[in-house]
Amino acid sequence: RRVADVRGAGACGAVLAVRAKADRAVDAFRTMRSEHVSSVAVVDDDTGALVDVLSVKDVRALAKDDALFFHRFFQPVGELLHHMANDPKHMRPRRIVTVRSDDTFEHVLSTLVAKGVHRVYVVDDNKKPTKVLSLRDVLAELISTWSSNEGGAAGAAT
Repeated sequence: RRVADVRGAGACGAVLAVRAKADRAVDAFRTMRSEHVSSVAVVDDDTGALVDVLSVKDVRALAKDDALFFHRFFQPVGELLHHMANDPKHMRPRRIVTVRSDDTFEHVLSTLVAKGVHRVYVVDDNKKPTKVLSLRDVLAELISTWSSNEGGAAGAAT
């Protein structure tokens, strides 16, 4: 099976994205809260290409700035992420992991495991995110595939 065939909850929904320059961190976190997600894609304002990911875990990194917390919280997302990537006390690894719609499901699963991430973004030829596949989607796909095979095998045996 190919990524394009995966029908999990994250795969069917639109990618939640914020613009690196135009959107503030506070607005990105507000979007995560209102949409009940743990991260949003950060895209280039001009091209829409995936440039980073902002996660609820990044709030912890913001808290390390003490007096600058509110200043950083209201910065554009791209500025905040640039600061966090270049400040040694944050030690925030960049883990933007992408796959393509023609990649196999097995490739996605091995990528999730090898990279130690919870989600991968499916991108097009211009690096624009088209969907996000979470570990939950992968598990749902495994169960669905297994259930289909079990039903087929049981049906054939009767």
